[in-house]
Amino acid sequence: MSPVIEIVISSGLVDLIMLNVIIISSYYFFYHSGNKIVSFILVPISALITWLSYFLPDINLLPTIERIIMLLLFLFITIHLIVKIFKSKSVDENVIYASIAGYIMIGLMASILCWVVNWLSPNSYNIPYESGRILDFAYYSFVTMSTLGYGDVTPINEASRSLAIFITLIGQFYMTVLIALLIGKFISQKNQE
Repeated sequence: MSPVIEIVISSGLVDLIMLNVIIISSYYFFYHSGNKIVSFILVPISALITWLSYFLPDINLLPTIERIIMLLLFLFITIHLIVKIFKSKSVDENVIYASIAGYIMIGLMASILCWVVNWLSPNSYNIPYESGRILDFAYYSFVTMSTLGYGDVTPINEASRSLAIFITLIGQFYMTVLIALLIGKFISQKNQE
């Protein structure tokens, strides 16, 4: 992150704004995909809880509620994206975008799960810098999911190591199945032409 941004805006506010961009995008996604219940109930509650959690940091239960609601929202988004990919008859730019967004949503859900593990068992991860931010866990989950593994953030206890294995497997299975599915649809599409 740019040092200028860190000086002008606190990192917590930047995280909050980025999270709310995802929430607002999910509103449009669910609204246009026909799932109005999620767009009118879960999305506004998610946005409200994230802002309340930021402006009322003394209420200890709010961050936990925020993570649980965000996990539910991300789970709904991921399921809808994967269903959209499987139901598509051909490979077009929307299917490609949905595939990329699905991978990102899985990574974000993994970051929330890492945060939950760290919350249930404090210091489950060795984080050498500003520890405890959801952005730290997002970084760790994407590095683990892609099997890049820099090693700067490491799981310490059994629960965090088990979650690391799960994140790695989910990331690789998603990519493997997705590539096979997209190639199969593409070949079928070319054969029909």
